[in-house]
Amino acid sequence: MKNTMKFIRSFAGIDEYILENGLKLLLFKEPSQANVTVNITYLVGSRHEGRGEAGMAHLLEHMLFKGTQKCKDVKGALQDRGASFNATTWFDRTNYFETLTPTKDNLEFALSLEADRMINSTILQEDLDAEMTVVRNEFEMGENNPVHVLHDQMMAAAYRWHNYGKTTIGNRSDIERVPVSKLKKFYEHYYQPDNAVLIIAGQFDKQQALDLVDRYFAPLKKPTRVLDTTYTQEPAQDGPKKVVLERVGDLANVALAYHIPSASHEDHAAVKLFMEMLTDEPSGLIYKELVASLKCSEIYSTVYALCEPGMAMCFVRPATLDLLSEVKKLFISLVEEKAVDFITDEGLNRVKARAYKKFKLATANAKDMALRMSESMACGDWRLFFWYAEQIKGVTKEDLIRVAKKYFIRSNRTLGVFIPIKEVNRALITCTEDIEQKLENLKENPDFSSGEEFIAKSENIERLTIRTNSKKVNFAHLVKKTRNSQVKSKLIFHFGNENNLKPYIEELMLLPSLFWRGCSKYNHQAIKDRLDSLLSSMEIYGGVGSVVVSIKSDKNNFMNTLSLLGDMLSAPTLLESDFNIIKKREIDDYEEIKNDPQKLALNELERLKAPVAKTSIHYVPTFDEKIEYLSKLKLENIQKAYEVIKWAQLDASLVGDFDCKDMAENLEKFLGFKSAADNFELVTKPFMSNKIEEKIIDTKDKEMALLAYAFNFALKDDDKDYPSLKLANYIFGENMNSRLMTRIREKEGISYGAGSWLEVSRHNASASFNMYAMSAPANISKAKLAMMQEWLKFLEFGVNKQEFEQSKISIVANYENMLANDTYLASSLANDFIVKRDFHWREKNFLSMVDLSLDEINSVIQKWFLNKEFSVVIAGDVSLMK
Repeated sequence: MKNTMKFIRSFAGIDEYILENGLKLLLFKEPSQANVTVNITYLVGSRHEGRGEAGMAHLLEHMLFKGTQKCKDVKGALQDRGASFNATTWFDRTNYFETLTPTKDNLEFALSLEADRMINSTILQEDLDAEMTVVRNEFEMGENNPVHVLHDQMMAAAYRWHNYGKTTIGNRSDIERVPVSKLKKFYEHYYQPDNAVLIIAGQFDKQQALDLVDRYFAPLKKPTRVLDTTYTQEPAQDGPKKVVLERVGDLANVALAYHIPSASHEDHAAVKLFMEMLTDEPSGLIYKELVASLKCSEIYSTVYALCEPGMAMCFVRPATLDLLSEVKKLFISLVEEKAVDFITDEGLNRVKARAYKKFKLATANAKDMALRMSESMACGDWRLFFWYAEQIKGVTKEDLIRVAKKYFIRSNRTLGVFIPIKEVNRALITCTEDIEQKLENLKENPDFSSGEEFIAKSENIERLTIRTNSKKVNFAHLVKKTRNSQVKSKLIFHFGNENNLKPYIEELMLLPSLFWRGCSKYNHQAIKDRLDSLLSSMEIYGGVGSVVVSIKSDKNNFMNTLSLLGDMLSAPTLLESDFNIIKKREIDDYEEIKNDPQKLALNELERLKAPVAKTSIHYVPTFDEKIEYLSKLKLENIQKAYEVIKWAQLDASLVGDFDCKDMAENLEKFLGFKSAADNFELVTKPFMSNKIEEKIIDTKDKEMALLAYAFNFALKDDDKDYPSLKLANYIFGENMNSRLMTRIREKEGISYGAGSWLEVSRHNASASFNMYAMSAPANISKAKLAMMQEWLKFLEFGVNKQEFEQSKISIVANYENMLANDTYLASSLANDFIVKRDFHWREKNFLSMVDLSLDEINSVIQKWFLNKEFSVVIAGDVSLMK
């Protein structure tokens, strides 16, 4: 390595360097995760935009995928490598990242690409013309959501001067009118090595990484310009503010917002814990007073961790419009008056345990840590990620009372309009001055351990996997040493048959939520507290014929987490009060999406794909039908549905360093099985012809529309033609470089998103081909024409040789990248039992695409797709459609 970089420090297994040109470099080696992530964070976001530049940082995020002189198609180059990639823009930063299989060639590709587009992106007028409309369509998507708009308008009202009051997406006029010359100037000013932090995380050779950074980034010159620091400081708010938003919708929302200190301020951790204590379900004060009482059906909050003083926000959804005034008054009273008396040591310990659990789970994944440190970098220093965890530990009850009285006060609130008052009570928020001094004595946590190197190949996965069976349990264990001894597990409980399941479809969908509400051993709060104390997380979902559980834990806590699951499933309390809360929440969720074009269109498409009678188990109800059924639903129906769940078969998996001796034999007893039913029969959807119809759904005052197509055909995923169809769909609409994305988004710029997907059953010959495009209602005819032209061209001329060869490499590389994901491995191992498959089968399926000829794939396209008739759904504001 040449003498072009200086070592700064090593902390928590992360090495920090700085290059002579000002670029900061972080190396986080984690060999147990068989991929490598390259993330580059530019310290520029919407906070740095000037007048007329609103949304410029986000627009540039898109433009840097358009190409450089060296790489004409950035997305295509990443896609061909099978990379998982994206970019995000926020108030204080913009970051780009890609995750690839951990080869030297892939690491060199990613680093050379990021160095190239840092200073050589073309930023052409023709690209801006196309991408502007895509970004505008993204803006329009946000405008469809009243709560999203309410959030943005509250931020704008709360900040009189600071740029945090402007949304990252920007405003329509700036997006449409920004000159390319101004965009280039912004790019050349901020996208430079002295304003960037590069992170390499995952499985890589350290010396190779240093040499490659030296090769590609060290030659970049440090710019002569001096970066200006933002200096606007928001003054203390002089009184309560109010925003009233009137738009088409079905359910009201009430929100409160309060100015708070920056992420590097000593009070930030206490503010976050205070908000968590108020909104936690079921122990939070706001939850108890508003949700448990059925005055509201939903509550959620956010505390922005920003470089400069930020915002704490909380939203509640009144159950009815008549309750709006009562809820508003009670909501304010709970936060600003009653909260102080509600603070207890017990409640504080609960939310501290949960916060620490989230921190520890985040440290178990190299990619997640890299992306989270992007946020810390933007707030002043990457070590703030660890500093915050230490701050959480030190927060006391007195700290919560102090921040409640200091920041959550009337004059600092955004809800109402300005009202003159006799006495001013301002929340004076001081800025952090010396972050380096705060972090000087920060100690490393000895609890964190590294994993072992893992080769993400099907052959190695099968070599390390042990499968065992008992009478009712199939169990697969993939043995690997993971970071922090993490284990990931999937459990799929199968039960019932079409006859005994059909009367309880909605009930079985609700039951997983009720398992969380309490059991004979633990109440709702105790279940959440127990999980937090075990540093574990759990998801329970499912429906007709199965209950599925995903667990993230570590080897010391996994068995106790399983024991908790057994208690929850075997003896749920199923109380009337809990049922009413879950039922009301479910109804309100459907009420809220009744005018959403995307959800309406896709639901209606599923109805056209399954044109069966209401009495069929495969019937797809409308949202109104769902609401009507749920409104009449009684607890006794739920209790009867629970009696149907008699586990007949459990398919389970575990990935991690754990002693699984006799696990298959012990799971049945350990989880407290009910007696197995003898009449278990997997419910599968038979082939049926789709209904040939074009349906238009009018969603008034929605600025984004959705166009969706589908047809059914009789194919099973073990058919010899399936690999050809999978690759054909990948080329047509499944990847970022596909035909549909290239035509509708890149060339014409009329859609933020367009694509296709293939649904093929594993159990019988039942499949469907689907495609969609989003656009402004005025452009829906253009989107429809473009989509049909591409489809007919695809049928007539098939796949060309260049895209055929590139896509074969890309789709296989993408599969290999998935093999590095422990969650994917655990899910696949459990799901494959029901069809008696393993990773050799998956490998054969993917690799068979490599052996395909161009004539073969085009012949299969003709065989299965020619002369098919579509079901079509268009949802949007009809009055705006041309």
